[in-house]
Amino acid sequence: MALTRAGYVSEYGLQGEVKLQQAYEFYTQAALAGEPIAQNNLGLMFYRGTAVPKNYQRALVLFSLSAKQGSADGLYHLGMMHENGLGIQASQETANSYYLAAAERGSASAQLSLGLAYKYGRALEQNHESAAYWFSLAAKQNDVSAQFHLADAYDRGLGVDVDLQQAAYWYSRSAENGDSRAQYALAWQYEFGRGVAQDFTKAQQLYRLAALQHHMSAKYRLGLQLLRGQGSDFEFEQAFEWIKQAAEEGHSDAQLQLGAFYFSGLSVPVNYRLALKWFNTAAAAGNDFAKYRAAQMYLAGIGVPVNEAKAFKLALSAAQADEMGGHYLVGRMYYKGWGTAIDNNKAIEHLSQAIALGYVNATGELNMLKSQRSDI
Repeated sequence: MALTRAGYVSEYGLQGEVKLQQAYEFYTQAALAGEPIAQNNLGLMFYRGTAVPKNYQRALVLFSLSAKQGSADGLYHLGMMHENGLGIQASQETANSYYLAAAERGSASAQLSLGLAYKYGRALEQNHESAAYWFSLAAKQNDVSAQFHLADAYDRGLGVDVDLQQAAYWYSRSAENGDSRAQYALAWQYEFGRGVAQDFTKAQQLYRLAALQHHMSAKYRLGLQLLRGQGSDFEFEQAFEWIKQAAEEGHSDAQLQLGAFYFSGLSVPVNYRLALKWFNTAAAAGNDFAKYRAAQMYLAGIGVPVNEAKAFKLALSAAQADEMGGHYLVGRMYYKGWGTAIDNNKAIEHLSQAIALGYVNATGELNMLKSQRSDI
């Protein structure tokens, strides 16, 4: 063990300078002497390419030697190699068997991996109760990802009863340890008062932490809070920048909001061409309200030549998803014969549905249309 300890001291510079080559030499001597921890640590050096060329086959051999002596870390890393097909043919089933052996010996990383296998049904029958059990063991050992997944289980009732306070507790533990997913989820809880007292300031702080770690949805929510003055003063320019980042990364709601910025001229000059571009981008990603907004622009010829057929196609797609603006626009287009043949029955159907969904501005047109029909 003395050689293994010396290797560890050299690898992590516990007495000053990091000396990786010296660590490699100490680990090699200890591994040859049969020390399982040294075999595992030397395997990691070959796995990572630390002080030696990366070599998965040699790493696999060393992890196997360590695992045969019951090393939890060796078993876990052997499972990891089998799961990812590194130096050996990938086998999730084999990986799970090593994860179980390591998890039973207390490896938090293995407990997390086994929990994930149960959560997502990876070569095991999906079992949320078992997943929550293993996440709980790993979370109590301060495994950041396990803390997030345990919180998610309490948040959504996956294998445990829904408990928003417990979800907030474990999200908080994970968030404090830097997990951007947990920071975002906890921010959401503070924004909407789920399991915690509503607190826009805390929500914004957490969204910002996650956004700075490139969490796309956190960038969007942070932008919205700055736009609305929730948790801080109104900051339109900052809101625009965060939402623009999220939009460029593919967040469809952010793309819709970015289109709205350009359409209204909030924080940026009015630019109908860019507004339509972002409405179309969001629409192509399946955002139904964006389809409605783009349809309005095509119908009115705003920033683009009038195209009634395209407007009708977009509005109808939005209506089919029960987007109230889509129903309203389709109803008007059937009534007026814009982009489609006049059909008063369909016009009434869509206008009625728009009103049922909350689009009260459709009431006047629906009443006018009904007054022209003697059979209603």
